Amino acid sequence: LGGITIVQAYLYFPHPTDRMSVQILAASMLILDIASSVLVAQSLYYYLAKQVPYFGSIEPLQQITPELSVECMISTVLTFIAQMYFVYQIYSVKGKTNFLATFTLTRYATITNFALPGCVITMFVFSHGVLADRNGTFAVSSILFGIAKGLGAITDIMATIAMCAFLSNAKTGIRQTDSLVKSLIQYVIERGAVVTLIQTLVLITFFAAPDHLYWFAFHMNVTKLYANTFCEYI
Repeated sequence: LGGITIVQAYLYFPHPTDRMSVQILAASMLILDIASSVLVAQSLYYYLAKQVPYFGSIEPLQQITPELSVECMISTVLTFIAQMYFVYQIYSVKGKTNFLATFTLTRYATITNFALPGCVITMFVFSHGVLADRNGTFAVSSILFGIAKGLGAITDIMATIAMCAFLSNAKTGIRQTDSLVKSLIQYVIERGAVVTLIQTLVLITFFAAPDHLYWFAFHMNVTKLYANTFCEYI
């Protein structure tokens, strides 16, 4: 997925037609996505390679690496940028007449991405115990994580429904225009379905398997999917 983002950026940047602010956002998404991949790779190296001398012991696997904590923060920023850009597109379609919908989506996105920093701070401060005692001392951080992911999924669902509704009203009766609108609706639905599915899987695996890191595999893909869909949308 990281490679797809790079290819999308390679195709976009030589001949960009968007405003400078959008180009800066696109560059930021690319940089954050690459940084996320590097930090995840470093964390996997720590867990899989550097812990060989401790083979058979699960103690080293109960702590969070600093790189993983930073990656979670990067994921929060990247997700917030992608969601807010999508909300901005909804506002652009309907303008001030749809202020209530855009305000609601913005509120959900903001709450979602301000709950996650609480988890990140906990991971930094208590890196040696947060995985081992997730349902005990650090239950609050788990609740914040659940709230953030749950609201994130709700935000994506609401944004998808809103955009599809607005695009449906944009049909003009002209065949070519309606075909383009239909393609846009299909893309919006596919984008919303995939991102919401992964967000939901993160939430389910996080609470269903508290003693395992199954959720992290989906978490890594959430970051990539937001970057991919953002680059594809522009």
